[in-house]
Amino acid sequence: MLGKILGLSKNSDQGTIIGKDGNRYTFFKKDFQDQTIPNKDVCVEFSPNNNKATSIEVCETCCKENSNIIFGITSIFITLIFGFIGTFISRFLFAKLPIKNVLVATTLHFIVSTVLIVPILGYVVYVIGVLYFTVQNYKLIMKQ
Repeated sequence: MLGKILGLSKNSDQGTIIGKDGNRYTFFKKDFQDQTIPNKDVCVEFSPNNNKATSIEVCETCCKENSNIIFGITSIFITLIFGFIGTFISRFLFAKLPIKNVLVATTLHFIVSTVLIVPILGYVVYVIGVLYFTVQNYKLIMKQ
């Protein structure tokens, strides 16, 4: 099960983990598989056993998923609000793509944005283009 360390008593080497199910589990420092010193707010994977956590390991992926979701949602808003500038920010800062790839996508998004000056058809192309780049930016960030 996945969870997060709520705290650890230095005196007793006992701590508490809150699991994804919302229950609290106690643990001892000796229950860690890799002998690391656990810290507060560290994501862990463990085996629950009668409100006790055993076989505890630090879990890098569960923390990464949460940050990717935040970056993904942020990229949606940035792209929708700022258009091609949002595409640049999302791909360069959040997805950490090479500048060459970022500039190609940003230039294409800019070209789609300039079509907006054409009546009716321009609006349709603009909306489709912005939605396309918004979805693509989100997918790139969630792959990280």
